[in-house]
Amino acid sequence: MNDEKKLIFCAYAHKNSMESGANVLAVQDKITMYMRNAAVALISAKKSNPDCDVAIITNIELPEDFAALFELHNILIIKADFDSFNFGDNYPWGLAFYKLCALKKCLDLNYDKILLLDTDTYTQNSLDDLWEECDDYIMLYDINHRLSIPHCANFNKQITDFSGINRALTNYGGAFVAMNKSLLGKFIPVCENIFNEMKAKEFVTTLGDEFILCLAAEQMKQYVKNASGYMYRFETGP
Repeated sequence: MNDEKKLIFCAYAHKNSMESGANVLAVQDKITMYMRNAAVALISAKKSNPDCDVAIITNIELPEDFAALFELHNILIIKADFDSFNFGDNYPWGLAFYKLCALKKCLDLNYDKILLLDTDTYTQNSLDDLWEECDDYIMLYDINHRLSIPHCANFNKQITDFSGINRALTNYGGAFVAMNKSLLGKFIPVCENIFNEMKAKEFVTTLGDEFILCLAAEQMKQYVKNASGYMYRFETGP
């Protein structure tokens, strides 16, 4: 296992004509806000996991000050076009689907295991034991919402409207996605099939990448394990 190459990364896409998440609509300088968060996420991940490569995968040229900061802390910058999982302009949470695009790009990178983190994360410990779990599992984080929470009710309704699955699926968040390359090679085509079906049906979700992630996890549930042992989620809104 010590010879394996491991990548921890955040994914960030920006396009002026595409919508960001609803929770940042009031922010004027979205790039700076995301880069500040990404700096905390990536530098903390590198500090706690010095033997792993840590990177930002993005479709933009980073502002010079942040590019210099990342270079100083040995954070890689990987450029990747937003050319898959792209619903086009004006799709709700459209930029969030870039995380799935970045996961697909990892199939072309020379890594045995990968971990995708959201930019609003902080890593405080080694993830060595996580990599062991990735030998056998896709590690996803169950956000643990009870059915009476409005977000959960909305999630279940949209899943049912699209798929006809009239039961409560596990709502995995998009903030933590880890697996080995073999499982990634199985996971991405499932996600692509769901994406293509959404486009064919002209289905609009307000759930972003989590919508595809959770449906794919349901189809591959024999491989999926809850990553709650490695992450804790703090809600900062209602």
